Amino acid sequence: MKAKSKPQPKPVRLRKHLTYPEIGLLLKLRDEGLTQEQIAKRLDRDQTTVSDVLLSFADTRPLAQLKLRNSAVRFAETVIKDADVEESLEVLDRLEVLTKRQQVDTSSRVNIFIGTPEQPLDLSPTTFAIDAPK
Repeated sequence: MKAKSKPQPKPVRLRKHLTYPEIGLLLKLRDEGLTQEQIAKRLDRDQTTVSDVLLSFADTRPLAQLKLRNSAVRFAETVIKDADVEESLEVLDRLEVLTKRQQVDTSSRVNIFIGTPEQPLDLSPTTFAIDAPK
C-alpha cells in the first residue's frame, strides 16, 4: 500500500490582501482626492496594491458602451435575424439605431377647428397633430 503524500502548501502571495474595511477606507480616501501614494502610506500598504484594488473597482461601463457601439452593426443583424419584431424594435431603439413608434395618448389631445361664418366647417378625417413639448 502506498503512503499518502502530504498536501503541498499553498504558494505565498507577495501582496497582502486588504480587508473589507480597508477597501472601504481606500475607496473613501480616493473619493476625498488622495493620491495612490498617500492612500498606500495611510494604510501601510504598497502603492501597487492600492492601484490593483482601484482597478478592480473601476467603472468599465464606458468601455462596454464603446465596445457595443463598435459592434452595433453585427449586433443589430443578429437581433433582426433571431428576435421577434417587438424585441428587435426594443433593442434597436435602445441602441439608438431605430426609434420605436410612440403610442399617442388621444385623451390629452385638443381639437381646434378653424373656419369662417360664410364657409361651413369641414370635418373631414384630415388631421394635423402637433406634439406638445415635453
